[in-house]
Amino acid sequence: MPRHNWNPLIVLLLAVATSGGGAVPATAEVAVFSNRTRERLTVSVLADGTRPQPLTLAVGESRPVFYRQALRVRYSEGLVEHGYQVAPKSAYFFTRGQGDEPLRMEQIGFGRNKPAPSEPAPPALRLD
Repeated sequence: MPRHNWNPLIVLLLAVATSGGGAVPATAEVAVFSNRTRERLTVSVLADGTRPQPLTLAVGESRPVFYRQALRVRYSEGLVEHGYQVAPKSAYFFTRGQGDEPLRMEQIGFGRNKPAPSEPAPPALRLD
């Protein structure tokens, strides 16, 4: 029977690769955004301190955004810049209200909608 001289590093890499990596499963947070305006809407999302990415929502469209630690949403209304820290496992909608009211982002909650917080949201409570 032939004898193989295996490099210990190759053996270790093969063991890790075939065992599923032995890594802790990655976790992600999610926030859902909905466009309740009468026009197409583009806002900026900043996930985990990365560069701003555009999030475009058609009228009536809802889309999830996945992130690991922190998510901020920014948009401009005229000369005013709005920025919000998003709470994990939450849903938000953009609306103008009646008439020509400014664009606003509100968090969807049980029983009542509330304005999105402009300060960092408290960490999520995890029940294991």
